[in-house]
Amino acid sequence: MSNGNARFIATVYNDLQEDTLCYPILSGINKGIGLRKTRNTDIIDLLINKMPKPASNTPWEKIIEFKSKHEHILYKLRLENWISDISRSNISLKEIEQKIEYYLKEYEYRLKLEKIKYNYGTVGFVLIETVKFMEDLIKLNWSKRLETILNYQKRNVELLIGETKSTGKEIAYISVIKKAVRKSEL
Repeated sequence: MSNGNARFIATVYNDLQEDTLCYPILSGINKGIGLRKTRNTDIIDLLINKMPKPASNTPWEKIIEFKSKHEHILYKLRLENWISDISRSNISLKEIEQKIEYYLKEYEYRLKLEKIKYNYGTVGFVLIETVKFMEDLIKLNWSKRLETILNYQKRNVELLIGETKSTGKEIAYISVIKKAVRKSEL
């Protein structure tokens, strides 16, 4: 997409949406026109290079919907906060690039472990609770079934909390985008 098209689409989108603001991502904008490149833009360039691009036929509505989900907004805010913090450091761009790679791998590995833990627990949960359900059905012990439902919900929350404790959660937005592109959600 040309820079002119990107600007046009951003302008149209901004005219249509009152509660959000869209900025075009322009290629080669710092080349040849004398704009000063900042440390933040260097860091953002590193991050953008790690992000997959949605298919060219992906509808804008799908992208807008993805970006407006509450959890995705939180991922984006974490990333922006990390960019702000890291840009004030004295770390070289090469080291920042290494940190990005490390955080991505660490986050994805931690998430994989959390899902294995969740799935393993779910299988055990289903087997045990099925047997308990049969016993309680016979004994008319209904209060324990409510406890089972609550325990299942608690397990879902524990998975989400485990994700927020992960090293690399600050740049997890990149991983979330990769996953959405891989699943053709974006």
